[in-house]
Amino acid sequence: MTTKVVIRPSSVSGFVNCSWQWYNTFILGKTTIPGARAAIGTGIHKAAEVMWSEAIKSGNIDKNLTKLNDAGIEAFEEEAKKNTLAYDKDENANTARVEIVKGVKAFVSDIVPFTDIPDAVETRFTVNIDHPLVSALSGTIDYLSRKKKTIGDLKTSKKTPSPANYDIQQSIYKFLAEANGVQVDTNIIQGVVLTQNPKGTILELTPKVEMAKYLVNNLLDSLEVLNTGLVDPKVLFRGNPKYYLCDDRYCSLRSTCPFANGDLKGK
Repeated sequence: MTTKVVIRPSSVSGFVNCSWQWYNTFILGKTTIPGARAAIGTGIHKAAEVMWSEAIKSGNIDKNLTKLNDAGIEAFEEEAKKNTLAYDKDENANTARVEIVKGVKAFVSDIVPFTDIPDAVETRFTVNIDHPLVSALSGTIDYLSRKKKTIGDLKTSKKTPSPANYDIQQSIYKFLAEANGVQVDTNIIQGVVLTQNPKGTILELTPKVEMAKYLVNNLLDSLEVLNTGLVDPKVLFRGNPKYYLCDDRYCSLRSTCPFANGDLKGK
């Protein structure tokens, strides 16, 4: 391994959920199968970014759905060109585009009216790390209001988001922002719930920064031991067959995973 890893806030959650997949992805450079759900989320994110970016410049919110839908679908199609997307049953590229349109509408109808124009969107914060395998902890924040001392993250899913699902990621975002001189009093999740009739919701979280630091340090410690070459990676990085993404549709590593197949010696 010649290039050091940049740890992203979302990847720490991945390490906690299935550290074997994390090791294979970020250390060995293997790829899992990108899900269409993530690409749909990318499309809705792009639409929100376009709307907020223009609002920051003009001071007014332009809710032109046609323009926002075009931006979202274009971003989805770029993802589809780069990756072979895994679709759930009865889903395809066309149903994904429809979901993006409905999701953008829900964002504009249910979230935007209750949200101030931010100072910045898609803002990256980084903390450099002195480590043999890691160069930095770095993440991009979707929504930043310095005036309100608020950072926000746009999430898309089929279920109403639960704050507990985002504790790790959002706590790291707070740490990163404050380490870069931005005071954060409030973390919010702007959730677009992609049911048959999509809706938007805004949730406030209570970050657990010390817990997040502990998990990041645990990851760094595991990598430091790995770097010695004295311990089998399968001891340091355990798989989790009970993880909801432990499925051939979402993880191309599963067929050879020693944990999913009950063979700890691997194949």
